[in-house]
Amino acid sequence: MPNIQRREELHRKLDRILQDLEVLEAKINQNGSSGSERTTSSSNGINAPNGSGSSSSSSSSSGTEEQKPTGERTDREEHTKNKERAEKMHRILEMFLSLGDAVEGKIEQKIFHKADEERLRRIVMEHSPQEIKNDPQEVEKWVRILFKNLQYGKFSEGNRVTLFDEGDTAFEDMLRAIDHAKQRIWLETYIMDNSHIAELFVQKLVAASNRGVDVCVIMDFFGSLNTNAKWVAELRKNNIDVVLFNPSYPGGNAVGPFTFRDHRKILIADDIGYCGSMNVAEEVGGPLHGTGKYYDVHAKLEGPAVADLAEVFRDSLKESYTGVTRPPIPPPPKVPGGSYVQILESNVRQGVRSAQKVIESSVKKASHSVHLTTAYFCPPGFLRRALETAAEKPVRISLLLSGKSDIPGDIATSTHLVERFLRLRGSQMEVRFLETKHMHAKHLVVDKVFASLGSYNWDRFSSRRNLEVIMTVFDHRVAKQLADMHTQTCQRSREFTLQDWNKIPFYERWYNHMAYLMTKFMGKNALDGMGRYNQKEKSAIRRTLVYNYLEKHAAENLATCMMWGFQ
Repeated sequence: MPNIQRREELHRKLDRILQDLEVLEAKINQNGSSGSERTTSSSNGINAPNGSGSSSSSSSSSGTEEQKPTGERTDREEHTKNKERAEKMHRILEMFLSLGDAVEGKIEQKIFHKADEERLRRIVMEHSPQEIKNDPQEVEKWVRILFKNLQYGKFSEGNRVTLFDEGDTAFEDMLRAIDHAKQRIWLETYIMDNSHIAELFVQKLVAASNRGVDVCVIMDFFGSLNTNAKWVAELRKNNIDVVLFNPSYPGGNAVGPFTFRDHRKILIADDIGYCGSMNVAEEVGGPLHGTGKYYDVHAKLEGPAVADLAEVFRDSLKESYTGVTRPPIPPPPKVPGGSYVQILESNVRQGVRSAQKVIESSVKKASHSVHLTTAYFCPPGFLRRALETAAEKPVRISLLLSGKSDIPGDIATSTHLVERFLRLRGSQMEVRFLETKHMHAKHLVVDKVFASLGSYNWDRFSSRRNLEVIMTVFDHRVAKQLADMHTQTCQRSREFTLQDWNKIPFYERWYNHMAYLMTKFMGKNALDGMGRYNQKEKSAIRRTLVYNYLEKHAAENLATCMMWGFQ
């Protein structure tokens, strides 16, 4: 509420400035027109002192300013003053609007209530390692970061987070949760393939529906092209809602361009939730349930945050425009000694970029270390700059990337990009490529106290197109466990240094560069219809006031020079 009131006050101030400008411009136009009429009259001899046009002409040719009528001089002076005042007010308005980004920071400072500060300070002190507790500046930094993040997604305390980095273990736990579910099973996945583990999930879901459990499944149409059509029919035959997200076949319920995909991975089984990078596919599983070609990290969630994760599932249903809906679920009880968890999403079509903003700000604010594990490393500009900011502090950064990718050109693109980071002045960056498996995990640890994991890749597709979900955890125990997973995987990965880069032949460097340019081009939205959802966020002030003013109210001579300032 204070945020809204502050914005309304800002709008009222701008309205007053614009009204004053309109009055001044009306006076300028009026004085300008009256001045021109008076000049015309004088040239025709109407106001000549002797009633003679010739005498007026001779007096004008003398060039003495004192002989001009007093009223004309007064009008000209007032016209000049009004123009000066208008120009000054335009400069003030332009400067005021140029500070639009800073306004958010001022609002944040003004509405930072004591109660919020005390609550967040308690959370920071409870869940931070001793070295942060002993540093008042670090405590204050994380209090401010958590406060800023409040606006981006729902959050809660008292959550238990269990991490899995083995596909078989995670699948077994998920199937067990499905077997024990009594109220609801909501499954959302990008890929459900035609494998043994996918068939096992189908059987478990059908059995749950037959015992009276509400079952709903969302599969991305493109990601799940290999799904057995008989399984989909069997699910629907047993009263299970199956949503194929954004199908492209004729008569399908397409909701956007083909590139608009549902990349989220969510399972809600009663009061238990799962979120991470795992699809329902054999590449994820190990000897028991698959081929073990992918390295993934998934999380089991227990506590109030499960209800927040369910809201993201409901958002996906809404985006599918199939008419399938589900009601909100009540927050499960808190787990004693649990973690502080926030659920964040990316829905570009709705202008929701919460995941991107939190990841960017947390990396920029890093003080000691960043552990980043990701697939398809080709970050958009804002994430690349965030990493560069952290590297130049310098912060110790460890990148774990895929050295055995399922996408042609992915490794070449990543190799081209990491060379730029390794050359940063003062950089303490360590880069490793996992070559025994495809690195498909997506998680981040900052200062070993703040962690995030989910479906979000550090690439342009996740940032600009897909539906994504991540969970962030402020708890040094979870962050340390995730950082340890990163470190252990690094130990069986190949290190890449500047010396390695210098040994790469010229033709391979050229190929890497071309792969990067192609990947970057493929990530653009010019040809896929998503561009209108990815324009730079313009403030409500610019949209509702400035553009309207320039189009309808500004005088032509002022609008021409102002337009360049608002592009």
